[in-house]
Amino acid sequence: MGGKSITRFNRTVSLWKSKKIREIARGSRKNVFVRVRKMSVYDIMTSIIARKGLTAAMEIRNYSKKSGKDEISKQAWLKARQNLNPEVFRYANDEYIKSFYESEDEVKLWNGYLVLAIDGSKAEIPNSEENRKTYGTQGNIYCEGPARALISGLFDVLNDFFIDLQICNVNVNELEAAKENINAIERIGLKQKIIIIFDRGYPSLELLNYLDEQKIAYIVRISSTFCKNERQQTESNDSVVKILNTKTKLMKLKAKNEDLYEKIKDNEFTATRLIRDKTPAGDEFAILTSLPDDIKSEEIISAYFLRWKIEDAYNTIKNKMRFESVTGNASIYVEQDFLAQVYVYNMMEDVRHTAEEKLQKKPDKYMYPQRINQNVAIGIFKDELLDMALEENDRIRVRKLKRIQAEISKYTLPVRKSKSKKRQFNKANKFGCNLKPSF
Repeated sequence: MGGKSITRFNRTVSLWKSKKIREIARGSRKNVFVRVRKMSVYDIMTSIIARKGLTAAMEIRNYSKKSGKDEISKQAWLKARQNLNPEVFRYANDEYIKSFYESEDEVKLWNGYLVLAIDGSKAEIPNSEENRKTYGTQGNIYCEGPARALISGLFDVLNDFFIDLQICNVNVNELEAAKENINAIERIGLKQKIIIIFDRGYPSLELLNYLDEQKIAYIVRISSTFCKNERQQTESNDSVVKILNTKTKLMKLKAKNEDLYEKIKDNEFTATRLIRDKTPAGDEFAILTSLPDDIKSEEIISAYFLRWKIEDAYNTIKNKMRFESVTGNASIYVEQDFLAQVYVYNMMEDVRHTAEEKLQKKPDKYMYPQRINQNVAIGIFKDELLDMALEENDRIRVRKLKRIQAEISKYTLPVRKSKSKKRQFNKANKFGCNLKPSF
């Protein structure tokens, strides 16, 4: 894995200078990035990717100092960014993770499936008039509230990669955002069998039939009220439940997805597998799944709880990588910064996995198993990323990346198994001793 992650990093840096990147960077505006400027497409991309959440002036200063280029004004940098198509970062990320999933010996699977999770999260963005119009606001009955965006992620819970991230209006239905995430599976060309895990906010007649139509397996947790009548008629904790396609449900489906409505309107019910259990607090825990009976219910329940990894990933990008520290007030900066930081997250995780793999091969001299300190890994990677990206010589870049991996492996934390207990919500200081940023 070590050599392959280094190869991926070298390829992705080379990609930033390619003709294809320049074409995508222009978008529909073919007259931009034509003349020779102080900052090329490569320079603009690199300066965004290597951002540390500082002021625009400091970001430009740091980039100019590292690259040896003449320092340009903040206004010139922001104006150049106005011409950069944010999709350039999505394309670069697609190419990066595509090379990982094509390497079958690296990809971790569960029962032959690639386990993905979809979840949404609200993100802070600059409260400008443009962002309020583009992404909407999150308020209450007393005030309109500040600008917010909905981000919807498709996350590989076993391999720790963001496969896709959608940036939507905060009022968009999460299921519609999830469909855009699912489209990324075909866009990237994933060949493995796939399971997608959803939390309680997603289950609906539309979702179950949509996933069946796409031939994608699912594990969906349901609320206590979802198909309540049908559930009461099942005695076993692992059985087939027939969810009635009532007229009310079908009319709601027709309003959202008429094509899907036409396909299932004559069906009396939607059949799926229902698995029930108890939470540590004693409440009922129920999931629906399309997985076959030869996979035991205990295994499926354990697989569902892997969904928590996407929550951890959101915590990482928001609170450790300064994901919400957007450069400026324009909406294009929101898209550029969000997509670029997800791309950086994937590169960092690739490097961290390599360091983790080497750590596991070392002799066990501790009471508890050790893992890499992710916060320190982010700090080291972000601190060295610009130097590695600007390095022209591939061999020197490889040496730098190996040195970074070796340095990251020095910082470890013990892995302790915690007892399962009722979830508690405790307030914490924003700047507690264990919450300080790593860069």
